[in-house]
Amino acid sequence: MFEQVYKVFDEMPNRGLLSFNALMGACVNARKLDKVDVFLKELPEKLSIKPDLISYNTVIKALCEMGSLDSARLMLYEMEKKGVQPDVITFNMLIYDFFSRMEAEKRMKETANLVEEMRSNGVKLDVFTLNYMIRSDFTFAIELCKEILDRKKLVGAALLQRVVDDLVEASKIEDAKELLKLANTNSYCRYKLNMPAE
Repeated sequence: MFEQVYKVFDEMPNRGLLSFNALMGACVNARKLDKVDVFLKELPEKLSIKPDLISYNTVIKALCEMGSLDSARLMLYEMEKKGVQPDVITFNMLIYDFFSRMEAEKRMKETANLVEEMRSNGVKLDVFTLNYMIRSDFTFAIELCKEILDRKKLVGAALLQRVVDDLVEASKIEDAKELLKLANTNSYCRYKLNMPAE
């Protein structure tokens, strides 16, 4: 299948950024992950195009799927160096793969670095970012929820309820009660969270 896509791409008279990104996506979908990085290095100059956010996100996804997390991280720096600003999707791909493939201690450090980088780039954390982070470490999840509530950030009640439920399931009852109190008594948005059956 990929060979057919590449043949069509190669025969196109006016190949531009859109067709380049489509080819890159076809590489990922066909699991020809090694070709993505090669195409990024060779084709833009040949086609007189400048890779965009979609191009870089596709390469980062391929590198993550190959398990090349260091290369994916370096690609983040390369895109920034070339003036392409990463978005929440860029960071979420990296965070997801860090959680999937790294040991806990390194994962938390890398995730904290990525979250700080997100903030410095003006990229807002979304529910997926928070879910990845909450799933990994209760201490981190509690601190994150406290920060959300202290900074008066609005998040879905379901996300906070999930943390409370997970804390109770892990027998961290006092932490769950503290979070429940903070969420239900803050002055800007009263979440209607409940303590599950202990």
